[in-house]
Amino acid sequence: MRDQTVPVTATLQLLPATLSVVSSPAGASLYINDKQYDNTPATIKDLVPGKYSVRIAKAGYDDATRDV
Repeated sequence: MRDQTVPVTATLQLLPATLSVVSSPAGASLYINDKQYDNTPATIKDLVPGKYSVRIAKAGYDDATRDV
């Protein structure tokens, strides 16, 4: 079948994502899209792939926010 084109149909499925967050110092509050999670360091599993706003906050320190 050399030099022939063969149509192929494939269905792609989204795979869950994992996000690991560490901070220095550790023990900062972790918010993803304004939902609070465990303090850092933390690993959040089974996220739908996409864009997220990650904020970490700890008393005595400026908050840090990143889009991931």
